[in-house]
Amino acid sequence: MKKYLPVVAALALTGCVHSQFESAYLQEYASHDCSALELQMQAALAEAKQVGKMIRSSRSKWYQNHTVGSAQFTVWGPKPHHEDRMRTHARQQAILQLQTTQGCRKSSPDASPDSA
Repeated sequence: MKKYLPVVAALALTGCVHSQFESAYLQEYASHDCSALELQMQAALAEAKQVGKMIRSSRSKWYQNHTVGSAQFTVWGPKPHHEDRMRTHARQQAILQLQTTQGCRKSSPDASPDSA
């Protein structure tokens, strides 16, 4: 169990950060009407696409050494953009939640946050 504690702690902290981002966006967009929320959703989707391109085009490699118990291993991969992805996802979720509570209808079928 001790070897999984850092992973659980990291996931918990990530959830807290995501919640803080979403809460900040909820406060920022709380006074927006449906049309303003739709514009913000379109901007959020465009930002998510840009972050996705940035992640896919990241050619620089990084590595990170992990130690679990007595075992050590190295992970190679592209540079992480976790905060950017988390921020855009939290923004989309906040806008979607406000649209739902205000009874806004989607004007375009591809305006769902999962399409990014």
